[in-house]
Amino acid sequence: MYTVKELGDLTGLSSRTLRYYDSINLLSPAELSESGYRLYDKRSVDRLQQILFYRERGLPLKEIKRILDDPSFDEIKALQKHRRQLIEEQKKLSQLISTLEKTLIEKKGTITMSDKEKFEGFKKVMVDENSRIYGEEVEAAYGSEKLNKANKQILKMSEKDFDKWKILEKSIISTLKDLLERDVISDEEKSTLGGMHREWLSFTWDTYSTAMHEGLVEMYLADDRFKAYYDDRAGNGAAEVLVNAVKVYTKELHENQPK
Repeated sequence: MYTVKELGDLTGLSSRTLRYYDSINLLSPAELSESGYRLYDKRSVDRLQQILFYRERGLPLKEIKRILDDPSFDEIKALQKHRRQLIEEQKKLSQLISTLEKTLIEKKGTITMSDKEKFEGFKKVMVDENSRIYGEEVEAAYGSEKLNKANKQILKMSEKDFDKWKILEKSIISTLKDLLERDVISDEEKSTLGGMHREWLSFTWDTYSTAMHEGLVEMYLADDRFKAYYDDRAGNGAAEVLVNAVKVYTKELHENQPK
């Protein structure tokens, strides 16, 4: 059994943090001593380890509590998932370190580094990060083959195309910011935005269909992580504006098809 101080010394957390975890029912002590001190057992330590793993992944405490309190929570599966994520993180850091080391050597005049090599590591990091955050949902909706193809498209992009792709993404965010300030958004403006989004997708999609386009943006509202990607960058409601814009765009495509 550990007291608050002993558990704090073991984990590096402050006593104040552990007391806060108790106050929000995230980590309650196993029992109280006769003197009223909190006491934590092995089960408490195991739960705290899970909390720290999830916190390291950037999850808010409220979400961590929801996961750990879920009756279907499987500790072994959770640990296996943490391991996979840490290995992915290790690969990402190794790629960046490799790129940095090559750049340092080039700066010293020992080797000549191609422009492709200079930004290859950043593309790989972006692919790994997107796969970690959104991969499961995209794979479930479109299959692993579609996800792998999209990742390969990113990795084989020329520096020029990669820059165009990122500039177009910034334009979409900027347009969303402008539209959010309007009381009324015309269908023409929505269609233009929807077309921009299709063009952005064309850099990573080898084929296009309105059904796939609509299905993708529906995920933006169905999953908080997708929704936050646009809302955090352009403002609250941005994801919803984009979804509506794509629906107007795809509807126009259907109406303009030869009959």
